[in-house]
Amino acid sequence: MPTIGEIKTGKELNKKGDHGKFVWSACMGCGIERWVIIRKGKAKYIKCSSCCQKGKQAWNSQNGHARTRQGYITLTLSPDSPYYPMAPKCGKIFAHRLVMAQHLGRFLLASEHVHHKNGIKDDNRIENLELISQLDHNIKTMICSKCFLRTEIRLLRWQIKEQSEQIKNLTAKLLGIRE
Repeated sequence: MPTIGEIKTGKELNKKGDHGKFVWSACMGCGIERWVIIRKGKAKYIKCSSCCQKGKQAWNSQNGHARTRQGYITLTLSPDSPYYPMAPKCGKIFAHRLVMAQHLGRFLLASEHVHHKNGIKDDNRIENLELISQLDHNIKTMICSKCFLRTEIRLLRWQIKEQSEQIKNLTAKLLGIRE
């Protein structure tokens, strides 16, 4: 069993593809000991993944808002919220379901699905949301995945990102020349 503060390389720990350094550290939340990667001379994570996910201090959250890997926004509701019974896991609910429930003034059934019309999963404006059945949602999702507009939106977002980077680089060069 390693001791707290012991340092090893990723290769020594059989970490695939990561040959950085790791330190044996205890979680600040629960005290569980584990190997933590070292970045800039210190342990990158002071809490284990289960402690980071608790409450509003999740690693990817701000004020109870978080983004899933699929791109949806989740919210953490307090137990005194009138919509808390809709939240399946510890008060966490998808933002688009909450927006639709508030708009309708009632809880949503598990069989009711909220579809993003434009395919952008974090665009939770009520005019972009529609309440549909599971079957309709499957059909729309299949059709929308091949939709020309969705492809066009992705292309435009990529072009904006590329042009922003070019502008940033040009600005840096100009500032570097003038100084």
